[in-house]
Amino acid sequence: MSRDLRIEYEGAFHHVMNRGYQGMKIFREQSDFEFFLHCVEEVFKSHTLVIHAYCLMDNHFHLLTETPHANLSKAMHRLESKYASYFKAKYQHQGKVFWKRYKAILVDNSTYGIDLVRYIHRNPLGVITQDLEDFTHSSYRAYLGMTPVPSFLDLNLILNRFDIDRQLAIKKLKEHTFLEGASYWLPDEFIAGRTIMGSESFIERVKEFLPEAINKELSGLVALKKDEKVSMIKNYVANLSLLVKQQKQILLYALRKKTQLSSKEICFILGESLSSSAMSNRVQRLKERARVDLKLAKILIEIDSCL
Repeated sequence: MSRDLRIEYEGAFHHVMNRGYQGMKIFREQSDFEFFLHCVEEVFKSHTLVIHAYCLMDNHFHLLTETPHANLSKAMHRLESKYASYFKAKYQHQGKVFWKRYKAILVDNSTYGIDLVRYIHRNPLGVITQDLEDFTHSSYRAYLGMTPVPSFLDLNLILNRFDIDRQLAIKKLKEHTFLEGASYWLPDEFIAGRTIMGSESFIERVKEFLPEAINKELSGLVALKKDEKVSMIKNYVANLSLLVKQQKQILLYALRKKTQLSSKEICFILGESLSSSAMSNRVQRLKERARVDLKLAKILIEIDSCL
C-alpha cells in the first residue's frame, strides 16, 4: 500500500499530524503559531469540524478532530494550503513546507480519547518546557481554565469523561495527564494497519462499512455515507441539553423509532456493541423513565411527531 488509507465517515474522530519538510521549523515566531490557529478557526468553522485537543510544536502539529460531515480531507487540504502560502510569502521559502500529506489515524474515541489527549498535551514536556502550564501552543491551558477557549475547540466531550462536575473534571484531567507511566504510553502501539486506533470490536464495526477493495489494501479515501434522516436525528440529539450518556440513550431510541437501520448500523453510530434485545431493553427503560420525567417525555414526543 503506497499510501496510508484514509477512512472518513460522519462523526469520526482522527488523530491528525504533519511536520515540516525534512524536519524544518514551520512555526518560527509567535505570529506563526497565531496564524496557524487563525487558519484552523476559519477553515474548521467553514467545514463544520471540531477539535478536541491540539499541540503545535516548532516543526510539527497534532490535532484530535471530529468530523460531523466526513470532510476531513477537504478541510486539511485547505488548512495546509493556506498556511503554506503564508509561510512561503513571509520567509521567501521555495519548495515544500510540509513533509508529505498529513497523517490521519481513525480513533476509537470511547476507548482511547482521554489517553490520546494526554499524549498530545504532553508533547512539549521535557523537550520545550518542564511545565505544561507554561506552554501556550496547546489546548492544555484551555482545559485548565487558564486561557480563553477558541471557538473551534470543544472541551466538553473529554471533560465529561472524567466527571460531570467541571472543576472535578479539570482536576481529574490534570491528574490523568501526569499519571504514573504516562510518558511510556505511545499511540503507535495501538494502531492497526497504520490506519485505525481502536479496539478489535471497533475495527470490526468499521470494516463492516468499508468497500471490499479496502480489504485488498487499495489506498484511498472512503466516505461512509449516512442517510439524511440519520444526520437530522444526530443533529437534533446533539443539541439537547443533556449528559452525553442520556444523549446516547435518546439517539438509540430515535434511530430505532425513525429509521430502517440494522442493529449493526445503529451499533456503529453509537460506538457500542449491543444485541437487538439489549437495545430493546434500553429503549423500554427510557420509556419508563419518561413517565416520571416531563422533560424526557417531551423529547420523546418531539421525536415521535416531528423527526
